[in-house]
Amino acid sequence: MSHAAPGDDVIVLRGKQAGTRGRVIRQRNGMLDLLVGLRPTSVHARDVFVAERRFGNSMKDTGGPQYVDQGLSPLCEAAHTPKMAPEDIYASANTVRRVALVDPSAPAATNEMFFTDKTRTVRYVKGRPLKKPRIHVLPGALPGTVAFIDFHTYGPDALFIDYTAVRPDLRGQKLGQRLARAFYEDAKRQGITFIEWGKVLNDHAWAIMKKMEAEFPSIRSHGKVWF
Repeated sequence: MSHAAPGDDVIVLRGKQAGTRGRVIRQRNGMLDLLVGLRPTSVHARDVFVAERRFGNSMKDTGGPQYVDQGLSPLCEAAHTPKMAPEDIYASANTVRRVALVDPSAPAATNEMFFTDKTRTVRYVKGRPLKKPRIHVLPGALPGTVAFIDFHTYGPDALFIDYTAVRPDLRGQKLGQRLARAFYEDAKRQGITFIEWGKVLNDHAWAIMKKMEAEFPSIRSHGKVWF
């Protein structure tokens, strides 16, 4: 029987769905419920092979917001819709994944960038005015998300953080620090030795990066001051 767990990417090896790749969302009685694109399906656990073990599988319930693997970043999914232009999303959108702190009891987000659906009017592209302004809908986070990290692989033992955010109305509760620590814990279990933070946009994020560097000496952290 497969040892696939919720959050793992798997490939179906046998049966009518052979060759299908999906993410495990639930285990039950020798069966696996997979999410294939946006469509759920069920397969026998013995018929799958674990292709990728994502982050977020190993954290224990410690109360409060929970560390969850959310799979492909919503910003990446937007790359495949006509509502978003390439300059509005990550350059490596097809590879960016998201881990998050999720608290179903948190009050609903109102009008906060990346946490609710919000329209954006683009009037200029590369400094040149558009004849007809484009209106895009920015994809929000999944319900209950209070903080997230979007990241992609950066070599065999390295990760690159594309973006990290904490809901503005819930800041001051050390959610960013808790999320980063959970992320590093999972990275350590996966054998990651280097995490690139890219352009660090504020001194708070810089302090978290330095704290993680001290707490996890086996993982080298690097970022560029951008504030």
